[in-house]
Amino acid sequence: MEPKPEMNIHELFRRFLRRCPLITLLGSIGALAGLVFSLLRSPVYQAEALLGININYGITESLALVVEDRALSRLGTLVLADSTLERLMDSLPAETKDERNWKSPGDIREDLRLDKRLATWALVVMDTDPEFAAFVAQNWAEATLEIFDEANEHAWRAVRLLSGSFIIDCEERIEEGEGAQFWDCRAFPQGASAEELSEEFEREVALSHGVLPNISYELLQGASPPEEPILWQRAWLILAGTLLGIVLGGGLSLRDTGSAYRAEDQSQSE
Repeated sequence: MEPKPEMNIHELFRRFLRRCPLITLLGSIGALAGLVFSLLRSPVYQAEALLGININYGITESLALVVEDRALSRLGTLVLADSTLERLMDSLPAETKDERNWKSPGDIREDLRLDKRLATWALVVMDTDPEFAAFVAQNWAEATLEIFDEANEHAWRAVRLLSGSFIIDCEERIEEGEGAQFWDCRAFPQGASAEELSEEFEREVALSHGVLPNISYELLQGASPPEEPILWQRAWLILAGTLLGIVLGGGLSLRDTGSAYRAEDQSQSE
């Protein structure tokens, strides 16, 4: 049996180069596929408005971390609440809502995102129109601040009801049987009955949406139209298609070159 010939690397490389047209063709097809895909799918832009959210320790004592987390989480829930998104939708033109089929808060919520970055919250809006994405993000931030203002006002009213003036009525009494004397005192809210005060307090708490009055918030940065899309960037899609075609062509070329070499090796052995 004759010895098996050694693999000639230079010969294999030359055979591989002969298949470069195949690699070029598949690379071109991949680039064309990336271009067609980018034309079929519109690019998506992302705009954001930044809010500063914190607990004002100038008017309250230090809170436990779990209490801080729950207080701030309540604010986050309010940012995406139906009441906030309904106010946002009221500020948008009717024709744009019809184009995007935004009929309820649930529809618009799919294109919004709240990113909490420590004390900075980003209200993110994604849309195929960068100008419109910035417009919605800015209106969302303004609607959120309005909701915060209203909730904060009702929270302070609830606090004032608890710290309002009360009338203390005390009466000296003698306990029957033992003859012991004691004072029987009761507190009455000034200007309102206890029932009226309780109802008003419950109403203010409900209108505050559970927001604590020691929360501070402000608009740190308004939304501006983004310059670059975040999805379906045409140049990257074309490049990805080209690389995929080259890799596929290179793999086929290596397979064909290896098959041809093995076939020649087998024929020489026979």
